[in-house]
Amino acid sequence: GNTVIVVEHDEETMRCADEIVDFGPGPGVRGGEVVAQGDISAIVRSAQSVTGAFLSGQQTIPVPASRRPILPRADRGVKMGRLAKTAKPRDLAGRATRKSGGKRDASSGRRHD
Repeated sequence: GNTVIVVEHDEETMRCADEIVDFGPGPGVRGGEVVAQGDISAIVRSAQSVTGAFLSGQQTIPVPASRRPILPRADRGVKMGRLAKTAKPRDLAGRATRKSGGKRDASSGRRHD
């Protein structure tokens, strides 16, 4: 069979996985060790797994009663940087492409009208 490795924190994805490798004991530099490995039930049973504690419901993150509105980019003060203003469209081979009414194949640069 095929093996697919996914770095994911989505609960539904983890519950569908055949095998989970949980790294910890904390995030970033505080992690890096395998704290639990197996199917979802093995992760939930692991006393060292923070992920298992959340999946089992022992720990939760409360949903805020209200959330701030999402503003359009301009209202958030987001401005286009120099690179975004000067970047040229390129295909995957690094060849410059021209903007046109037709579509271009990202892998070959061929135009499809």
